[in-house]
Amino acid sequence: MHHDEQVRQIRKLIARLGVVEIVDAGGLHRNPTAVDVDCELAEREWQSVLRAHPQLIGLSGDLHEQGSS
Repeated sequence: MHHDEQVRQIRKLIARLGVVEIVDAGGLHRNPTAVDVDCELAEREWQSVLRAHPQLIGLSGDLHEQGSS
């Protein structure tokens, strides 16, 4: 899927947040397998997303009390 199509789909999904209705993506989209094995892309994602932002590892409901960690 090309970047512009990914952005379009993400915008559609964001617009639907909070809407209680089942919808589909309107079609089948395929990503080339090269995306999954591109070392340079993986490194950019690691640096820009995974290292730059906190990652959730559990659900807040799993915490025993407010403020616990």
